[in-house]
Amino acid sequence: MSEQDLQKQINKILRQLKIPFYHREKGRSVHKSHSAGFPDLFFAHKGRTFMIELKANGGIVSPKQKDMLYEYHKAGCVTRVVFSLDGFYEILREYGIIK
Repeated sequence: MSEQDLQKQINKILRQLKIPFYHREKGRSVHKSHSAGFPDLFFAHKGRTFMIELKANGGIVSPKQKDMLYEYHKAGCVTRVVFSLDGFYEILREYGIIK
């Protein structure tokens, strides 16, 4: 599955769960201080903020992406790299969003 298709499927799931989210389109900067390495998706649920980097199978997380995820983790966010829809469902189950 391509990264774009993965993003579309995850967006659909979050809409069905009525969880507000934001996803960044590739190549579009959120803010100059966060453009390089900023995660593809973030959402909040019951007091937790999730910062998710999406990768197609075989995709590689860049050093800037790793650094950004680490900074958000230190700030208290849940950070993950997701390579598949199953991987996203694992996060939802781990944090009690779905059963």
